Amino acid sequence: VLLLRHGELIKLNVELKEAFGDEELVSILPGIANNDRLVEIFLPHNHIRDAGAAALVDACRGLPLKNLGLGPNKIGDTGFAAIAAFLRTNPALHSLWINCNLPATDV
Repeated sequence: VLLLRHGELIKLNVELKEAFGDEELVSILPGIANNDRLVEIFLPHNHIRDAGAAALVDACRGLPLKNLGLGPNKIGDTGFAAIAAFLRTNPALHSLWINCNLPATDV
């Protein structure tokens, strides 16, 4: 689901289950990073892992992001550390959903 306002993406919601993981997330990060109007990202029920979570929050630095949903996925301690660092420097964020993340055991 994409919500556009005046042709600009302001909300992104991707729930593709097994079809959306770190590789797919990284492929859309340039569009996220270059969008200074994006206020909401929800990526529930996917296969996002530590590397994808870290890359996402790095791409979101400086954006007016108010809501971020990353659960449930497969994020573990390394991904949560990146999210925590993001929280310290992004006061615009009001809501964070990281529930039900079970780190991936397969490599």
